[in-house]
Amino acid sequence: MFDYQSLSNRSRELFTDLAKAGQIPEGKPEETPSTKGTFRLDGSKAEKELGLKCTLYYSQDAPSLHIDIAKEQMIKETMDQFIALGVVKA
Repeated sequence: MFDYQSLSNRSRELFTDLAKAGQIPEGKPEETPSTKGTFRLDGSKAEKELGLKCTLYYSQDAPSLHIDIAKEQMIKETMDQFIALGVVKA
C-alpha cells in the first residue's frame, strides 16, 4: 500500500534535483502515513487490456523487504517516465 505523502517523500529523496527545482510536491512530510487515502500496486488492468504481466517480488522470509524494493523500483521507473515525457523538468 502507498499513500500519496509517502510517495512524494520518497520521490523527493530519490530525485533531489527535481525536488530542489520544485517539480515534486512537498505536501506535509510529517503527515505520513497520510489520512487522505491510500492506493496499492495492481497490474490487473495492464494484464487484462494489454497482456502485460506485473510481477512483484515476494518472499516469505522477508516479505516487506521485497515489497519495499518493488515500490522503490516503481517510484524510480515512474519518475524516469515523467522525465522522459517532459512532465517534470529539473
